Amino acid sequence: MLWQGFYWANQQQRKQDAIPGPIPSTLACSLDQAIKLAYRHGLRAQELRSLRWAQVDLRNGRLHVNRAKGGIESVHPLHGPELRALRPLQDNSPYVFTTEASTPVTTAWFLRMIQRTGVAAKLPFQVHPHMLRHSTGYKLASTWSG
Repeated sequence: MLWQGFYWANQQQRKQDAIPGPIPSTLACSLDQAIKLAYRHGLRAQELRSLRWAQVDLRNGRLHVNRAKGGIESVHPLHGPELRALRPLQDNSPYVFTTEASTPVTTAWFLRMIQRTGVAAKLPFQVHPHMLRHSTGYKLASTWSG
């Protein structure tokens, strides 16, 4: 599992080039940002699907993360590229990631999109959303260990 997490973390550019089609361009942009946010901030699929614009402070570059499963809420920094990518996703929905009907995406949608992206990127193993969270932990642990 550790190898898979490391491998997954190092395949981010390959994955970004393999956003699966055919999906509408607005959803492809949304999927790209969902994957990036999940990876960079260690979000679970449930935390990602329930992310609301009220939790995103674009002016000050902050993401207020409400953790699932009894986790501790926290505030994460958002940097320039994330801020620029999130702004176009704003619409009338209170949720950050929505379907074409402006309803919140589901965890099942995110699972399917992650799996399709893994296949399109020709990764040698099946991927699932929680691997993004594990990859984040692996990257942080390897960075801190020197």
